[in-house]
Amino acid sequence: MSAKPKAVDQPSAEDVAKARAFWGQFDSDPSLDEDGAWVEIDGVGVKIRSKISIRVQNKLAQLYRPLKGAYDDDVDVPPDLDREMNCRWVAEAIIADWRPPDHPKGMWDPDNLGQRLPYSQANAIRICQLPQYYRFVLRCLTESSQVANYRTRAARATAGNS
Repeated sequence: MSAKPKAVDQPSAEDVAKARAFWGQFDSDPSLDEDGAWVEIDGVGVKIRSKISIRVQNKLAQLYRPLKGAYDDDVDVPPDLDREMNCRWVAEAIIADWRPPDHPKGMWDPDNLGQRLPYSQANAIRICQLPQYYRFVLRCLTESSQVANYRTRAARATAGNS
């Protein structure tokens, strides 16, 4: 005689909400990954693409391709070279845009303090390669890790307030 399968209790509303919250943190919007999301970095509006974007991943592969085989798996890329690669990765793929000079959250010009700087990839590269502003590069990398969730969180917050 075979054992009768045990009946599965229906999950509580609280457990369903916990599961939804758990999986919700990993939700992503493919168009957001590629197009980027507006984030604020210390008062400046920057449009950041997700690290999981195909464009961003392709740029990373392109940057490191010339180094393939130059370093064994157990040998780290030298810090100065790693830093240069991060700067190029952020400037050429992760930063999609920033607010224009006439916007109150426009990018500050590091060479002309008090003035705003229009977005161009050349300006992004110039800023990211300034050694004194490497923390800006790191902050963009951090934001890029989280970008896929921004629109999902914003939509949920809006839905909860209507």
